Amino acid sequence: MKNILITIFLIILSSCNGQDKDSPAHQKEKIMNSETIDLGRFKNYPDVITEANENNMPKMEDTLSDGTVVKYSKWENKEDGYKIYYRKMITPLPPSLFYTIKDFYPSGIIEQETNSFIGTLAIPPFYNSLSVKEYDVDGNLKKTEVNSGFDANMKVKFKDLLSLLQKEAIITNVKDQDKEKLRFHLFDNQIDINEITPERIIQKLAAEKYNGKILNANSDVERRNITISLEANFWKVTKDIYPFGYFDYTIDANTGVVKSTSYREDKRP
Repeated sequence: MKNILITIFLIILSSCNGQDKDSPAHQKEKIMNSETIDLGRFKNYPDVITEANENNMPKMEDTLSDGTVVKYSKWENKEDGYKIYYRKMITPLPPSLFYTIKDFYPSGIIEQETNSFIGTLAIPPFYNSLSVKEYDVDGNLKKTEVNSGFDANMKVKFKDLLSLLQKEAIITNVKDQDKEKLRFHLFDNQIDINEITPERIIQKLAAEKYNGKILNANSDVERRNITISLEANFWKVTKDIYPFGYFDYTIDANTGVVKSTSYREDKRP
């Protein structure tokens, strides 16, 4: 009788272990991404691009029906015996402020998926990479990293800041020390220094297709030419208005008030 009871107990225990392996909780741990990249696209892609072969290269950019641009590239991984790895960069049309980078193993199986800010997010150590998913060589999810806690102590979160920047005027007050620089770099010395007002600056930039706001998400150029960092309790924002220079902003990360606006001349060629 004792042996029968022991046998029944072992059968029940084995059954429970089998159910655990097939349970929803266990299955949830195994997340697989079956996405692959078309290696045939890279078959005749040269290692070095020259003027002679540029026109005969395979197409490395696609535009989807909704306007999303997909760019393809490849690179040698020195740490993996110079094997060829592949990349797909997916950029939606404006007003999207984010894009996706997908990296693939030499086999064509997805290696990593990164969601990034389309401008420059100068916050180490992750910078533009707001979320990253890493996969093993079989496409099984190894790691998910979400970089969303950098603004946890701020009342004005990153997403709030992006909304605010699309409403705030490029400039509301001109510092006296900036007027001479603006007169030369923006107005080409064509107006009197006393005529340099926020309204005149915005009007001039409107002629150059700027919409008058710190962030214009509807412009492919302007949505890229914005740099954001966080220092103590202040957002630091730079708007690049090449070739005319830069506007630098300090914004209170708890109130959303623009504390200061300053201009820097452009020294780029």
